[in-house]
Amino acid sequence: MRLLLVADIHRATYDLCAGLESHGFEVVHCDDAQIGLDRACQQQWQVIVLDATMMWKDFAMMWHDALAWLKELRTRNAATPVIVLTAGNDVAISIDLLGLSAENCVSKPVTADDLVARIAIVLNTRNAAEPKA
Repeated sequence: MRLLLVADIHRATYDLCAGLESHGFEVVHCDDAQIGLDRACQQQWQVIVLDATMMWKDFAMMWHDALAWLKELRTRNAATPVIVLTAGNDVAISIDLLGLSAENCVSKPVTADDLVARIAIVLNTRNAAEPKA
């Protein structure tokens, strides 16, 4: 299963990638938001994981940029499920992200096991919602 992870490069990201790969995911990591958006739109993914706390050009614009990223993704590629990693339990940000069709928001730190479980729920929900032929 192909997964795009858009997140900064740091130890926790490497650990998350290794954990997801141990669960059988083919993880493609992108540490640049714009390149990640382009890859998200140009290739097929089963799921995209976006770290909303990654270092954007202007740190003060972090949440705005994450919302804009997801909004642009939805205008260019509405089908791919997105799980967003957030810092802490900021309910307002999570509500905004879910309003832009993020399938789930997960507070960091997150383990690979937790993320795999959430991915399974998202994919099972999508599969159940698809019309049967």
